[in-house]
Amino acid sequence: MSFILTANWLTISNRALLLCGKTQISSFTDGSNEASVMQDLLPVAADYCFGQYNFDCNRKQAQLAVSGEIPKFGFDYFYVFPIDFCHLDEVTTEENGAWKLYRDGIYTDSPTLYITYFAYPSEPDDMNVAMRDLMVKYLAYISCMTLTHDSQLQASLQKDANSALSALMRGNGDMSGSADDTSQELYSNSHIMGGLE
Repeated sequence: MSFILTANWLTISNRALLLCGKTQISSFTDGSNEASVMQDLLPVAADYCFGQYNFDCNRKQAQLAVSGEIPKFGFDYFYVFPIDFCHLDEVTTEENGAWKLYRDGIYTDSPTLYITYFAYPSEPDDMNVAMRDLMVKYLAYISCMTLTHDSQLQASLQKDANSALSALMRGNGDMSGSADDTSQELYSNSHIMGGLE
């Protein structure tokens, strides 16, 4: 589904703005350019960061309810993910039936469907310190591209975010990837900006 932007995330946004050398915001709707950028990019940063790290404390199990949507791809049922869904860990169907992941849910012929998934934290305090650090530094990095035209600052923030990601990966055994896995490094400026279009 999607990251739910609440006032609890202002602290993360304001720390990122400070790293960019910008003014802090009082809310995500205060009318400032910084607030608009944070409102747009905090969910992007959340998707990236939470996709890098599997929080065992945010691992959940759920039996999904059948959606009213007409099934596609020749399947009998469509199940919608929970509102706090970040990414999928495991799917269990009756008799290990076939299933297909599609946008915000799963198609299958199974009349019951259980998933294990990783949920978005509801507030920053639900994350460990290393994850909050990665979130702040990655948000600063991608926000800096919109808020400043300082290529040196952008490069510095990218390096800081890569370091935060490496530190998080070294300190936690339940991560996908490893600290030596160069594919985990942050994308270049042009790749990220292309991905936001």
